[in-house]
Amino acid sequence: MNKNRLASPSLLLIYIIIVGLYHFFGYTGHFGFDDLHYAELASGLLNGSLNYEDHYAYRIPVIFLSSLFYGIFGISDFSSSMPALLITFTILIIVFSILRYQGPAVTIIGLSLCTFSNWFIFYSDKLMPDIYVALSVISALAIINRYKYKSDKSRTALYAFLLALSLLFGFMSKGTIVLVIPLLIYLIITDIILKRNLKFWVYSSISGIGLLALYFFFIWIFTGDLMKRFDAIAHNSYLNLCSYDQQSLRILLKRVFFGFFELSIFQSLATGFILVFAILFQRKSLRFFRLNDSFSFFLASAVILFLSSSFMTISPTAYAPMCLDPRHYLFLIPVVAIPASKIISDFFTYKKAAIQIIIALFCITLISFFLQGSIFWKLYLPLFALFTFYYFTGIKKQFQHLFIILFAAILFLIPIETITYAQQVKYRKQRKLVTE
Repeated sequence: MNKNRLASPSLLLIYIIIVGLYHFFGYTGHFGFDDLHYAELASGLLNGSLNYEDHYAYRIPVIFLSSLFYGIFGISDFSSSMPALLITFTILIIVFSILRYQGPAVTIIGLSLCTFSNWFIFYSDKLMPDIYVALSVISALAIINRYKYKSDKSRTALYAFLLALSLLFGFMSKGTIVLVIPLLIYLIITDIILKRNLKFWVYSSISGIGLLALYFFFIWIFTGDLMKRFDAIAHNSYLNLCSYDQQSLRILLKRVFFGFFELSIFQSLATGFILVFAILFQRKSLRFFRLNDSFSFFLASAVILFLSSSFMTISPTAYAPMCLDPRHYLFLIPVVAIPASKIISDFFTYKKAAIQIIIALFCITLISFFLQGSIFWKLYLPLFALFTFYYFTGIKKQFQHLFIILFAAILFLIPIETITYAQQVKYRKQRKLVTE
């Protein structure tokens, strides 16, 4: 595949169709209490009422879009799924728009890493806010990337406003957007030290403050209390397995230093990060954190977001890291897909950083062997075998496209398992039996 050839939009269309087919054949209805509750809130909004004592009611994009589709198409599985599907398609469009200039090979790898990530495609049609947060994060990074590396710096105010708007969208969707704060601080400090893009960050701060003020003003208009969202969160909080600030130090330390890394491997969130962390184990790897080009920008962003997800607190009053549920970390997947796709393409083309990548894959494969489930057999072992075989057999570059297809096929093994389960459950027949 010619790296200099622009990737065709038909590639993007293929992945959008795959997500649509996954929904058609793999949908098993709502996935627990939360999405049913969002559906109830959206239905209430459609009828002109919203319970402001419920902290879920402040996740406005989720509630509003669902209510909009309920009003147009009626309350149904289709109406519940369409907003999330459209958000997912938008994420894929953004990933494609970033990667397409690097050629078809990189684009296929990046879209595969994003789309075929088990939990990303699973939540692509669920009435949940996490996919909205993923859109917010990738949009924000795409805007910064375009301004820093692709623009002539002539529309600073516009880019700054769009960045603030994308982050507000995430904040309105779910509080987990706070995990992006360490990354934003790093980006700002780096540019201050290197004396670049200062006007952009000033304008972004002004836009952000203005939009937040407007947001809280509307909360005050509707509820009579500027802090009503935070009061609702406090009043609806309860002791659970994720209340790390109220549990023993042993449990907290396990979550911080072991739990998230285990979750990432067991739930296949680590796939792209294996490649990203692998190339950091080479000479002069710290140069990536100077953010001198687009690749370095996304690589450093992925690393910082991963560390933030592991260590950062989500509570302003206590040290309480995010709960260990893969849906909370969907925003990591499209971000890491961008640098990982370039790393994999360079491996297949030039066998660049090959030893580091193979060693990293071996270590993760070995760890996954001792975890429950089939992740060892259906993801890490096949990936390790593919990369090792390609490196040691001296396969010619002409066969690169075949190995990229095999790579994508391996990633899709676990989603295929979900589709197979859905076909056995026969959700639509069960629903028909209950409703008729």
